[in-house]
Amino acid sequence: MNTLNFTYQQAPFTLWLNDAAAILDITPEGNTVHVPRQAGEGYIKAMAIQPGLSFAIGNFRFNVDAHLQIKDNGQNGYILYFRKLDISDKYIFHLGNIKKETGEETYETALLLSSRMDHSFEFKKGTQVMSLVIYMEEEWLNNNIDAASREKLQDYVANGINNYNKEVLSAKHKRIIETMLREDLQLPLSNMFLQTRAYRLTESFLNNILTRSDKETTHSVTETDMNKLINVEKILVEQCMNEFLSVEELAKIALMSETKLKKLFKQVYGMGLYEYYQKNRMHQAKELLLSGKYKISEIGVKLGYSNLSNFSVAFKKEFGCLPSEYKSTIEIRA
Repeated sequence: MNTLNFTYQQAPFTLWLNDAAAILDITPEGNTVHVPRQAGEGYIKAMAIQPGLSFAIGNFRFNVDAHLQIKDNGQNGYILYFRKLDISDKYIFHLGNIKKETGEETYETALLLSSRMDHSFEFKKGTQVMSLVIYMEEEWLNNNIDAASREKLQDYVANGINNYNKEVLSAKHKRIIETMLREDLQLPLSNMFLQTRAYRLTESFLNNILTRSDKETTHSVTETDMNKLINVEKILVEQCMNEFLSVEELAKIALMSETKLKKLFKQVYGMGLYEYYQKNRMHQAKELLLSGKYKISEIGVKLGYSNLSNFSVAFKKEFGCLPSEYKSTIEIRA
């Protein structure tokens, strides 16, 4: 197999998985497909959340070039893509006749499209894909979203290619998806865990769009500036265990003025630079507590706190409880 070609019309992912397995010339194992070595390595799992709402989650690497073409399915549904790619060579996205290409080593995207839109993705051999894709059928939309909100979503999706690189894969979204990908697929409650997280991401993404005023739209952010903001966001997440880089330093990295960086970052990510850094810092503390490997004092030191009470205050501000209280709830559950 030199190239993997998969052309389909979006269907509920529980059905779609059978088509994906057929292309790979394998049989699904329950609701999971394990990608064969001639095509790649990894897995794809598909599930229904509710009638009309389904998802596929996967973590895999292509051993061949892959071309996925999604055709108009005649239904007024939506497809929501959350993806993080470690790109080999390049990644190409087509929407209709419009082409977008990136050669960055790492690419992250959150993208909402109509299932009536022809679009495609091209992945080069060696590309690693972490992906969560959610399909919202027309009936589910009608039953769960009011008419005014559906109209706003229609207006949003109608922007087509303008939405490419418009939404960011926030640190919150990445944490949820990474947790889903780490979940042991054999555990008794793993399905429920994945369903609730996928639903939470759907709700969060749609809510961000529906509560956004016209003045808060990110249309004014150019693709170049968006890539710079994504780079700054990545630095803030990676540096959350270290001292906060000054706005001046971040602005130099982004090749923007401090004023422009602060304004655009808040416009896209919904909060200021330090607030975003601090939020991720506290979520990292939560992850360390969950691991059970560290004392609270050790976590405070890891995060750069010389005063443990300051760490406790910051943790309570984010989660509504002290680190000691949170640790107690973990121990009780265990």
